[in-house]
Amino acid sequence: MIDYQQQAMRTAAPLADNCADFVHGALGLVDESHELMAAVKNQNALEEMGDICWFTALCGTALNKTPFDGIQPIEPTCTPSRTLTEISEHASHIAAIAKKWHAYGRPAEPLEAMFHLRCIVVLVTHYAKFLGLTLEQVQQANIRKLQARYPDKFSQERALNRNTAAEYAAMGGDQ
Repeated sequence: MIDYQQQAMRTAAPLADNCADFVHGALGLVDESHELMAAVKNQNALEEMGDICWFTALCGTALNKTPFDGIQPIEPTCTPSRTLTEISEHASHIAAIAKKWHAYGRPAEPLEAMFHLRCIVVLVTHYAKFLGLTLEQVQQANIRKLQARYPDKFSQERALNRNTAAEYAAMGGDQ
């Protein structure tokens, strides 16, 4: 989905600066990677993979980069369980980069951060394939969920008072 990052970032909360956005993205990646590990239904896994894509897009935007460009589909080389572990490991690397930027004032090194973000994209693509999905299908479901939550743009009210049934229906499934 060529314009996924642009569509996804329409729903980003306005924060102070790129560092704050990157920290937000890093925390989200850690959180969502663990939620994906705990997902027991494919519908929930689809939602968590979409959320991982969203936070990956946020980190990329904070770096003025697009982590989704040029990703070539390749055959998965590890088990679904190992794929989930590796997503979490790369999310932890992003969190370490965010910590250094936020706490120590050392901005993210774009090459290092993009390596981990692109690995996350490849691994989400792999995991989606295990579930019979493509990355584009994951991203499209995520955009539909976000449109149900935020018809126009980010709203703190809507963020705090979600209609998860409507969001799941927009994604194409049940809660």
